[in-house]
Amino acid sequence: MNKKLVFLISIVFALFILVLPRGFAAAATYYVSPSGNNTTGNGTRVNPWQTPYYGCTHMSGGDTLILMDGTYSYISGGARTWSNQIRPPSGPDANHYTIVKAENDWQAIINFAGEGADMTGGDAAIAIWGGWGGTARYIQVEGIKVINTTGALTTSDCQYIKIKRIAHISSPGNGADNSGYGEPYLIMRGSDHVLLEDSWTSGCIRYGVLVVGDNDDPYADTTNIIIRRVVVRMDYKAPGQPKACFAAYGGNDTGLSSVDNILFQNDICIDWNPASPGMTEVYGGFYNPKFTKSVKYQGCIALNLKPAGGMHAAFYTLDNYYQNIGPSILENCVAWDCDGRAIYWNRGGAVGIRSVTATANQCTFGNLRIASPYAYVNDGYSPTSAGWIISTLSNSIIDSANATNITYFDSEKYNSYNIISPPSGATNAITTDNRLLYITRVENGSTCKGTGEGGVDRGATIQYRYGVDGTLWGETGYNTLTSTNLWPYPYEDNIRLDFRMTNNPTGTALPTTNNATRGFCADGQTLTKYIWEYLGNPCPFNICNYGSTPEPEPEPVIPPSITLAKQVDKSQASAGALLTYTLTFQNTSVAEAKNIVITDEIPEGTTYVANSATNGGIYNSGANELTWTIPSIVAGASGQVSFQARIE
Repeated sequence: MNKKLVFLISIVFALFILVLPRGFAAAATYYVSPSGNNTTGNGTRVNPWQTPYYGCTHMSGGDTLILMDGTYSYISGGARTWSNQIRPPSGPDANHYTIVKAENDWQAIINFAGEGADMTGGDAAIAIWGGWGGTARYIQVEGIKVINTTGALTTSDCQYIKIKRIAHISSPGNGADNSGYGEPYLIMRGSDHVLLEDSWTSGCIRYGVLVVGDNDDPYADTTNIIIRRVVVRMDYKAPGQPKACFAAYGGNDTGLSSVDNILFQNDICIDWNPASPGMTEVYGGFYNPKFTKSVKYQGCIALNLKPAGGMHAAFYTLDNYYQNIGPSILENCVAWDCDGRAIYWNRGGAVGIRSVTATANQCTFGNLRIASPYAYVNDGYSPTSAGWIISTLSNSIIDSANATNITYFDSEKYNSYNIISPPSGATNAITTDNRLLYITRVENGSTCKGTGEGGVDRGATIQYRYGVDGTLWGETGYNTLTSTNLWPYPYEDNIRLDFRMTNNPTGTALPTTNNATRGFCADGQTLTKYIWEYLGNPCPFNICNYGSTPEPEPEPVIPPSITLAKQVDKSQASAGALLTYTLTFQNTSVAEAKNIVITDEIPEGTTYVANSATNGGIYNSGANELTWTIPSIVAGASGQVSFQARIE
């Protein structure tokens, strides 16, 4: 072969390499750090960029962006371009996701203090946002902590999105609290195949997780959504507007977009703040209004929900007239110690629109305080609407409620009634002592063990995880009961430490006090121990995995965010002149910083003046530098140290 031919073949081969599809190219990994630099950094671990938003804008689809430990605080930007916002590009396909993750879970903290706290829509810390007419695809975000904002996540116009292990503590820093805001996890218009898994939120909340359609766009359905193992605690909010820990909320009109195929798995609404005067318009732990279709709850828990003034229901899973298509399905769910019904299926007076299926199977309801004349399970309230909802309660435990009737209920079978009498028409009911030891499991020896329809237990058993970890809607095992233990509840120590953080109401928020160490966050508790011992019986060893009560856990340690500025008292000076250098430091984090070490080199061309360092500064002549150790800097506090040097 002659040299000319070889040369031409080489050129053709080089061109072929240049036009390879993006999906086959090697994905890059980039880094950002609070101590990085967007101007001089190159995105490597040794020379990272500074802000998540800058890092996201310099990624290609399929790349990975790693957030190194530290607090990412406000620098500059405007709505939807916040410097610390995570807004990644789409991945090329299902095998090449774009990934943004913390290098160490929850040690990368996005702090919205200074950016305005009442965030919604595209202003959230994590914004998976396709934009009008566009679609974001194949994106995964994991391990991030978000503080000082009401909005942690928003998805819109997107497909195949995985959000995992996100911690959020909602605290409005600007004193304002618009009651229309407060949705930490907002999955909205045009979101399709989205997973929110192993995440949590507490603080200033309207809806902890809100899956919502669009009132204006008939083609922006929100569909195939999984909310798996998310914990929500309601602490405070502005008065007015409906509130719930979890909500699947459709549009306002049947001609517009719907919320369809929504799955809640092993989610927990717990320890609602009971302080007076409390929040108004409390709808419940789980709420499903308006134009929604096919919402299912598997192994979910509503526990200790006692807001001042009461609430509609622990599970308010059908609402608003003819708009809700259903079905509404509960299986292995628990409602216990709540000021409201266990379940509310509301027909709202609509007549002759359609029949909607509403079922609850193998559930446990008890210690309910219900305002008369409502029932522990209520199927509507208008006699003219009878027959619209086809409702069934089966294989369940109804234990200790101050109500003795079910209103407009269609079928009630194979249930256990403890203290209260079964209603007229209930079939295969038992009223003997159910010997219930745990609200999450029926034990051998209970009258409910194996006595349900077809030999199943009456009552809930919540011991294993629903859904294979990380699966999206339609993937193998996404909706099955697995053999993986749910308890101890995943990341429960981290959840508890975050929920124990001081987080007090501001502005117009109610109630005016927030005891962050209540309920499962009290000393000596864990989430698992608290739930399993709620009836006063010791937690089974194979559940809690300990032989004795654990010691109280330490308070949360939040990586401090310290700013440092250096000034000199003269802008011009000649040889022999004495200069005074002042270092001003400030703790911009939300927690006390301890044992902060400040080190500063003596400026080149000057000589340190012996013993001139204030506040215990120590001079190291070998390194020609000064070191100060500050024992404690409380949140928001600042201080100064200084020294003198003479121009050589």
